Amino acid sequence: SCKGFYKSLNLFDEVYDIEWNPWRSTMFGSVAKDGRLEIWDLSMEANDPIFTDPEDLKDKELPARKTIKFSANNPIIVTGDVNGDIKVYRLFGFDDSFNMPDK
Repeated sequence: SCKGFYKSLNLFDEVYDIEWNPWRSTMFGSVAKDGRLEIWDLSMEANDPIFTDPEDLKDKELPARKTIKFSANNPIIVTGDVNGDIKVYRLFGFDDSFNMPDK
């Protein structure tokens, strides 16, 4: 019998962290040793990320990103790299589907 196999061709290096979006069950993000951030939404595109930063790694040496965190209250993502630098991203186009959890 043949079992399913999936391999991401988008990542060029080790993945250091993955997190599911707490308010959108089909979305997750990953950060990698090559400095890349990828955001995936399986309801929109199952085979490719919907967002990548940077878009092109050609001839770039970036510090490894070690962590990713989705905000529980806003469409915000924060990443951190090995140098201690952080980047904050705002997800646009998801405000209509954003449902804050009841407190």
